Amino acid sequence: MNGSVGWFGQSPPAGYQAIEGAAPLHVEHVRQLFIGALTKDELDALTRISSRIVAHLEAHPD
Repeated sequence: MNGSVGWFGQSPPAGYQAIEGAAPLHVEHVRQLFIGALTKDELDALTRISSRIVAHLEAHPD
């Protein structure tokens, strides 16, 4: 069984503009709520852990 999940969609220009308009506030909220909650050492650890997981998933695609 393949665990891949994906989705492709199209939105009208107004929908795309709405997504573009929401992006800056979304990024700011992610920074405040997630990134801002971690110390530099914790962020470094998260980066190392995430990199290891991505490498493992790429080595085992199925």
